[in-house]
Amino acid sequence: MDVVFGFVGYDFAVLVADRAATQQIIVQKSDEDKIAVVDGTKIMATSGPRGDCVAFAEYVAANVRLYRLKYQHELDVKATAHYARNELATALRKGPYQVNALLAGVDANGPELYFMDYLATCHRVNTGGHGYGGMFCLSLFDKHWVPNMSRAQAMELVDLCVAEVCERLVTAPTEYLVKIVDKKGVEVIEYDATERLAKRREMRSFLSFILTRRRAMNKALLTAVFYDLIDDAKVIARSVSPSSAQVDGLDALAVAFLSPYASERMQKWLLESGCDPFVELDDGVSAATIACADSKVSEDVIDLIIASAGDDVARRMVLVNCARCHVNRHDLLAKLMNTCDADDDSTSEVVEREIADVHCGFAAPLGRWNERWLRSITISDGTRTPLHLAAFVGNAEPFQHLDGLPNSTINVLDSMGRTPLMYAIDGGQSRDFIRMLVRDFGANVNLSGAHGTALLHACRRGEATIVEEILCAPGGVDVQKAQFALHTAFGFCAEVRTIEILCDVAGLDALKFDPVHGWPPVLFLADAIARDHKRQPGRGDVLRERMIVLGYALSLHAQARDFEVRCASGQTLLMLSCAHDCAPLVRRVLELAPSPENLAALIDSKGRTAYHWACARCAKNALEVLRDFGLLHERLRSVRDFEGATAEDLLLTDGAVIPQQKHRSWPEPIDVDDAIDEDRNVNVAARLGVAHAKCSAVFDVDALPRKPRTCACCFALSRKPMRCSRCKSEIYCSARCQRLHWREHSSACVDARGPTLREVLAATPPV
Repeated sequence: MDVVFGFVGYDFAVLVADRAATQQIIVQKSDEDKIAVVDGTKIMATSGPRGDCVAFAEYVAANVRLYRLKYQHELDVKATAHYARNELATALRKGPYQVNALLAGVDANGPELYFMDYLATCHRVNTGGHGYGGMFCLSLFDKHWVPNMSRAQAMELVDLCVAEVCERLVTAPTEYLVKIVDKKGVEVIEYDATERLAKRREMRSFLSFILTRRRAMNKALLTAVFYDLIDDAKVIARSVSPSSAQVDGLDALAVAFLSPYASERMQKWLLESGCDPFVELDDGVSAATIACADSKVSEDVIDLIIASAGDDVARRMVLVNCARCHVNRHDLLAKLMNTCDADDDSTSEVVEREIADVHCGFAAPLGRWNERWLRSITISDGTRTPLHLAAFVGNAEPFQHLDGLPNSTINVLDSMGRTPLMYAIDGGQSRDFIRMLVRDFGANVNLSGAHGTALLHACRRGEATIVEEILCAPGGVDVQKAQFALHTAFGFCAEVRTIEILCDVAGLDALKFDPVHGWPPVLFLADAIARDHKRQPGRGDVLRERMIVLGYALSLHAQARDFEVRCASGQTLLMLSCAHDCAPLVRRVLELAPSPENLAALIDSKGRTAYHWACARCAKNALEVLRDFGLLHERLRSVRDFEGATAEDLLLTDGAVIPQQKHRSWPEPIDVDDAIDEDRNVNVAARLGVAHAKCSAVFDVDALPRKPRTCACCFALSRKPMRCSRCKSEIYCSARCQRLHWREHSSACVDARGPTLREVLAATPPV
């Protein structure tokens, strides 16, 4: 029934052992010392038969002292542990010691603890135990032991272990010896479990009583706040501070804003009592957020909340984000702008920028466009400026006040080099708005960002009116200046009018392939048609519209005497169509070709024909079209590529092994996620809902007394009021009072449910 355990702390090691020496069911001694002092900085606790334990401990201590006297050098803790382990191993096959030991000490390496058993096992550990009682402590060590424990934490852990042993172990000992060793020596503590644990239980009971009473006082205060009982709340506030009272993650000020009963007087009293409206609750919202989300909160309360924010930028940002999520709080934005105007330092620059973001993005009617606030709309948050957001949503007001700023303001760039004009195009704004930016405010259409110029953004949108407006910009636009404009328009299958405008400006030379990308524009069109046809096989209307664009493009190539339509690698439009297995596209290309026979016989840089590509991709539909046009004759089928393979050889060997790769990765257009941070709105709304649900759960109307109401008849206060059964407006304490008051109330009573059937029939004139 031995109880031996130990662990290491910051600069010390602790060993604990019981003081009972037992033999079967007999207690021989109750003052046994099972922790031997090896030297001034080492101690060893033993478990097992007392004869073996005493003999082994004295033998190890004597030999350690002999080593010090003989060599004038002390063994460190590790060397002592290995010596003890070696003695156990030596005696294992002669006269074994039935001893399990814990050796603890402090040397130049710090505190150390070694675990040894009677089979000469030795390990350095942070915690360890022997005996029945020691086994109960292992799980407590896993949970509560931490590195670099202080002495107070160590004694707390000893209390936990002894309490667990006394609770779990049959005939658990009550007397223990605690020895703490450090570099100064060994400290001995006699541990009476009965007395110490009794004091511990008494202290825990007292603390539990205090915590229970405090929680009850907190609940009473928050209940008074919830039901707007301000006199009761002031009485309870003498015992508990309103600023620290919390119940289930709700504080007093949050309850005052969440409660349907709380009044402005209660909210002001809590703010004046020191309640911090910016303390976040467990749900991630604060009382300030709840107040700003409620339009019923008075202006005076909002002024107090803004005043409590002071010069703290983080607190002001909380209010700005509330206004962002609830854009009807223009009054809050105006008050914050007044606060920023009163500050002359640069600490409010971040707040000004966020207010300008809300102003530009949601068209808040603040009516303040002085030099300071005009400068704020051009400040970037690392991604974009408020001016970009205004262009994306089509808010023209900020642009109309830019006369006093430099001309470069309209062309301010975001983190990817995109201008407000590009945001307006991808935002789907009208031609009038684009014309205003370009002609009235001088937006530069030739600036190029990460995704190209404004013309490329317009080509991706595929709107001819926007493309025409950009091409008519003052100063002109160089379509052929490595802008990939016509390629982009074809790649996104723009309408025919867009293609006509671009070709009229760029000329027929723009139809040739770009030496950088290697494809002519019409191949991008064919690639897009084929891929969309495979993804949406039932959209015949889309296919017909795009075939019109393809016919117009091929007619332009015919005007330029380019009937082959090749790319840089020699691949023709027919080869690409066969490789994609797009039968409508193959058929259209062959119908528009002057000589389908010559077109099918052309070879690319690998020596392959369109028939080769159809076989290599197992394009069954394309092969059927080639057969319908009579192109699968022996002369075409016998053509070999530069590797000596015919089309049938590719069909047998490759069999659709060649992957279909998209020639160009098109950049994504600017969307709502790039311009507006919607996550904050969703998160705040969800957290507000959770806070309301928690408040309803904590203050259950059925479980707690209701706010007393005044009876309209006897003027008595009732906590279970009844309303008039017809109009639901008058309140009574009982049905008797309602009957007594009916003669006076009947003239003003209006049936909220409408007239009854009897009243309708009585009012109906006879036929």
